[in-house]
Amino acid sequence: MPGGNIKHKLFFGLIFLFSFFLCANIPQNTSALMQVSPLSVQLGELEPEKSYEGKIQVSNTGDESFEYEVYATPYSVTNEEYEPSFNNDTTATQIKDWFEFSDFEGTLGPKESKEISYKVTVPADAPAGGQYAAVMVESKKNRGKEIVEATARVAVLLYSHVNGETNKCGTIEDININTFVVDSKISATSLVENCGNVDLEAVYKMQVSDLFGNILFENQSELESKTLLPDSRRRNTVVWDGSPSVGIFNVELSVELNGESKTVKKIVIVTPLWVIFVVLGVVGLDVFWLVFSSKRKNAKKTLQV
Repeated sequence: MPGGNIKHKLFFGLIFLFSFFLCANIPQNTSALMQVSPLSVQLGELEPEKSYEGKIQVSNTGDESFEYEVYATPYSVTNEEYEPSFNNDTTATQIKDWFEFSDFEGTLGPKESKEISYKVTVPADAPAGGQYAAVMVESKKNRGKEIVEATARVAVLLYSHVNGETNKCGTIEDININTFVVDSKISATSLVENCGNVDLEAVYKMQVSDLFGNILFENQSELESKTLLPDSRRRNTVVWDGSPSVGIFNVELSVELNGESKTVKKIVIVTPLWVIFVVLGVVGLDVFWLVFSSKRKNAKKTLQV
């Protein structure tokens, strides 16, 4: 059936070419073409009736020019996984209305960067406690006189708090380390809560050692630090990316928050899934053999009687 084979080859070849040209013509994600720095700003303590200035840099890393606009939005989080929200107005996001920008809009050519200045003026009646916002830079592709819809939006997160009656309150609610890890990496998860009205920093340190006490991994040189917004709970997982696929290890996670520290240690068994199946199979065979042997003995006793 040589003719049939040729037809099949031509058919699959056409499919491959069609898929190639289809993928080649999919519009690329242009968000990677616009960059901002820094990614976050800590303004620190703010005094009512005073102004604070700063700068951000917007860069066009692509080969096409685009128009952009700059504005401020509220910044908050929606759940324990800390998914950001830029639409929820609260008493802790009023700072978004205190911004003035040197440029609200402009155009960036290929490989061009621009520095944008901002000023935050704190009103006399600003509430004490944390204030959080995001400086948004939104790009629009420029094709001559035609402006296409927004193609990218990036945020610079801004943290601050207004002096006054502030309350620092944080608790470490839970630290969990799984005893058995199957076809996965060694990790440790914790849940912390900020019950005050200013942001806090939670610091995480994980250490993994073998049964002889030799340290195999620790993130002490690059301790993970996460910001915790007021009136929120945050779940965080520290992962050892280079963890072996099999072995027995001592795993320890320490969490520090608002002067409090909590540590949990566990012995963790790491194994591939097929090992569990093999063990279960061996145990199953042993049970079957014991039952079978018991029945044979009982049958012999019955015959002897």
